[in-house]
Amino acid sequence: MPHRIIDPEQFVKKGEDENGVLENTVNNINMSPLEPIAVIGMACAFAGGINSPESLWDVLKSSIDVGKEIPNERFDIDSFTAHLANIYPNVKNDLVRRAYLFDNDVLDQFDSAFFGITDGEAM
Repeated sequence: MPHRIIDPEQFVKKGEDENGVLENTVNNINMSPLEPIAVIGMACAFAGGINSPESLWDVLKSSIDVGKEIPNERFDIDSFTAHLANIYPNVKNDLVRRAYLFDNDVLDQFDSAFFGITDGEAM
């Protein structure tokens, strides 16, 4: 089966609705369900410094747990729960203390404005 170069514009019909609002609709294109596709790029970002498909595969293949203790500068769980210690003596033992966290250098690249939150909320 020869490969076709497909122009994305042929999939979309652009026009205005009755209110003058620009709208895009998908054209009905006759394509085989077995039409070949090409993956032209992949990216990922996970906890533990995993920033490529290769590093993700290595962690999965090796069954590495990339979880770590939650650092106090991220969330000071002891200060947060200090008022509960007298009421619930085991509260500090019952709380989650490990997490799957992005490295701090990745946090600096997070676009908090895109999500409508402050930088402090993002941390």
